[in-house]
Amino acid sequence: MTKEEMVAMLAQRSILSKAEAERQFNAVIEVLGEAIASGGAKIPGLGIFTVNARAERVGRNPRTGEPMTIAPSRSAAFRPAAALKARINR
Repeated sequence: MTKEEMVAMLAQRSILSKAEAERQFNAVIEVLGEAIASGGAKIPGLGIFTVNARAERVGRNPRTGEPMTIAPSRSAAFRPAAALKARINR
């Protein structure tokens, strides 16, 4: 499902116009992104968003095979709630 389809469904299921539904959708995504970046977010019925830290490590350049240092990074992870799992497996 695309963002456009989600916005259309949101507008259809509420009293919002498509333009207002898109503004609200964008606001939710922005707030969720900020919450995840600051340590995580827990949304009952949906799941838990967390941040995983990866330490600096040594890898290999696939072209040359030479060792190289891979910088530390952070990535987002999602663990679905039981209610979401149940809905998917109906």
